Amino acid sequence: MIARRGKKRALIAIGHKILCASYHIIKNKEAFEDLGYEYLIERKKKNRLEYLKRELKEQEDKIEKQHKEKKVVFYWWLIPAHGTDINR
Repeated sequence: MIARRGKKRALIAIGHKILCASYHIIKNKEAFEDLGYEYLIERKKKNRLEYLKRELKEQEDKIEKQHKEKKVVFYWWLIPAHGTDINR
């Protein structure tokens, strides 16, 4: 976070996260439970997968829209028969 926003903003963001966590722990009278490194990795994978699915859907829609706009018409009688010379 420091690389993206700077040291001061990173410190404020971390302080804010600690304050929010402390508030919820006191409010709900619950013990702090560390979710662990694996939780963060799984959450990151899940979010990345959802993002890629959304991107794929957007690309499919974009391609489908382009195909509808072009409307290619196929005329079979314009294709030369097998074995005929096109240059005649």
